Amino acid sequence: MNSAKKDIIKKGSSIIHYKGFNHTGLSEILSCARIPKGSFYFYFKNKEDFGLEVIKYFQDKIYEIFKKHSTNMYNSPMDNLKNFFLEYFKYIQVDKQFNGCPLQNLSHEMSSLNENMRLMLLSFHNQFKSQISSLIKEAQLRSNINNMINPDEGASFIISSWSGALTEVKLTKSHKAFEIFLKQVFEYYFKPDIVIPIVKIEDKKKKKMSFFLGK
Repeated sequence: MNSAKKDIIKKGSSIIHYKGFNHTGLSEILSCARIPKGSFYFYFKNKEDFGLEVIKYFQDKIYEIFKKHSTNMYNSPMDNLKNFFLEYFKYIQVDKQFNGCPLQNLSHEMSSLNENMRLMLLSFHNQFKSQISSLIKEAQLRSNINNMINPDEGASFIISSWSGALTEVKLTKSHKAFEIFLKQVFEYYFKPDIVIPIVKIEDKKKKKMSFFLGK
């Protein structure tokens, strides 16, 4: 991709992350990128085309962070996933201000307004869910977590919990919901599968009888 086009997308995406797609005017994008209107239309057919490129920009960033952690063979799959969420949470905080996840914001704003953007966001959602499901399966193969968990349903649960936590963080301006998300998901719901030995009642009776007989 042309470096000038990349620069327009990068600078425009920062405004959209803060203000939303519909509340970001073309004049603001032009001013931030320091380009004339003609240059914008040289690279993009219209604002929707630009919006699709912005979605791809955010998607690529998520995949970059996810790949960095998911391929770490020294940690367990669930630790890798937790580390992804920790780093991505830092990434979406701009100047210590929390404006939410840009893709989640766009999903809320544009899904009922623009079908092309909705479909692109949905495609990413499904791909991301599939990758989380794969990590859950890997963790089960390593006996890190309970095998009774359905990987696809578990992935949906994680994404839903993550989305809800980000909404509350944005609303309350507090990280508390994110901390609860990490604790509940990785310390309770997906905790290591602990096998508790079962002692038969007959065995207990035998041990008790042996004690009284001095055996």
